[in-house]
Amino acid sequence: LGNSAFLGHYQRRMAHLGQTVVVNQQVATIVGIAPSGNLLVRMALEADGAPASVEVQPGEVTLGYNA
Repeated sequence: LGNSAFLGHYQRRMAHLGQTVVVNQQVATIVGIAPSGNLLVRMALEADGAPASVEVQPGEVTLGYNA
């Protein structure tokens, strides 16, 4: 499987899709995994009203399953 196929399979099994998290003191929604492997989140609306998607590196947010 190539990376894109792997990402597709992985995202279909993600338990946290749609969960809200706080990134840079702003509420964001988890929308998937970027090709880089980072978490992809959609931030609240930008000043112009358009949603902005950003990549979040591991450790930048807590998803509720830390040991």
